[in-house]
Amino acid sequence: MLAGQREFRAALARAGIPHEWREVPGGHYFRHELFVQDLDGMLRRLRRAG
Repeated sequence: MLAGQREFRAALARAGIPHEWREVPGGHYFRHELFVQDLDGMLRRLRRAG
């Protein structure tokens, strides 16, 4: 999954699409606090576009 995330991040950068990213050590599992941050960021961007 991490390789896929890195590829997606690179594609966003090539397309000039602003984005935030982070890689947190410790394996892949659902992290509620990071999900909330991600969701808040997505909603802020959608509101600006609307």
